[in-house]
Amino acid sequence: MRMSAIHAQTERKRQDRSVRYAEKHRRRARTRRLHGLIRPVPAACATPGAAQGGKRLSSGWIQAIVTSVGTPLGECRVKRKGPLEMQQTTGTPTLVRIGVAVLGALLSLSVGAGARAEGMVVEIDLPDKLGSTHELAAAPDGAIWVSQMLQHRLVRISPDGERVKFFDMPPDTGPHGLKFDHDGQLWLTFQFTDEIVEIGPDGGILARHRIPSPGAGPHGLGIAADDTIWWTGKTGDMIGRFDPQTGATTIFPLDHVPATPIYIVADDAGAMWFTELEGSRLGRIDAQGALDFFELPTTDARPIAVFPGPDAQIWFTEERGNAYGRVTHEGRVEEFPTGVAGGELASATFDDADNLWIQFNTPDIIQRIAPDGSRRTFQLSTRDAVQHRIIVGPDGRVWFTELDSDKVGYIVPE
Repeated sequence: MRMSAIHAQTERKRQDRSVRYAEKHRRRARTRRLHGLIRPVPAACATPGAAQGGKRLSSGWIQAIVTSVGTPLGECRVKRKGPLEMQQTTGTPTLVRIGVAVLGALLSLSVGAGARAEGMVVEIDLPDKLGSTHELAAAPDGAIWVSQMLQHRLVRISPDGERVKFFDMPPDTGPHGLKFDHDGQLWLTFQFTDEIVEIGPDGGILARHRIPSPGAGPHGLGIAADDTIWWTGKTGDMIGRFDPQTGATTIFPLDHVPATPIYIVADDAGAMWFTELEGSRLGRIDAQGALDFFELPTTDARPIAVFPGPDAQIWFTEERGNAYGRVTHEGRVEEFPTGVAGGELASATFDDADNLWIQFNTPDIIQRIAPDGSRRTFQLSTRDAVQHRIIVGPDGRVWFTELDSDKVGYIVPE
């Protein structure tokens, strides 16, 4: 009996070791399979960190060390060639994280081309986490440009989302407002240094125009029908206009302090509309500088975005009012509650099919409201993203920024 007990105990230990051995090798095999999904090109995407095991697995994410260089920082392209391969064009280190989620046979990547299901939400993770990914604008060639204020740089994403380039701006400038004029010239605000800036197609600065009002804090940017450049002075409680032909800047002070103007956009009649975050009203200013204001029915609604609708009326979103609305041709302000519990809105836009796209700070969703009132909700994979801006690209993709998570995303058109 004693020998039988000893043999039984020995057998159990042997089986336990076998189970542990098999499990260990299963984990190793899984790791090797996941590592095979992304293979850095050794000469281009590798760094000393990568050579020492720079790819790391963490909670279902694969991180790849790639390289980039300042002004422009560089480019890393993801393309399908059997296993996905990252390629890099230039030199000094920056960390780009590629998120990978495998659900059955579906592989969803944060960056990359490949087949995309209609309605899929794709998020592109940007490096240097400072919680400061702000505006975005579509270039004539379909590329998407993004401003990162605290990183003091611009980002260019190719129309298909495959390639990302970074362009350093001067230190402590705070690039924010971003807009292309009717000739395809990119304009930018330096919020921290009170400047309106012209940017070349290669990301370089062509000219810097100082605003003659220290502390103006140029934030939002709008282009008028005559290609004059309008901006909101977020910290200076003012609206400004810059004439590229003459170089003249005109300041229009606001009578509500603090007003905190945010967005500014042109209407079909040649006037500019803007939101006052703390003034809880919309403003309209014509080419001669005449101002009209439209109080919102909801107290402390904190209007954010303002944009033209397909009905030629002006639409807006409310951060704290959990509603969107419009100003009718007769000047009446109408509000429409979202019905989303605890919702806080960010921006919104219309697409070519007259669908209204609304992004939320809380919860992490984007809603599409069709002309017939039907709704579809798109859930972000990122939590506490704090969305910021949303636009429709030339190919129908809906692009958006995530302020706190420092990501740019798009929804594949249907």
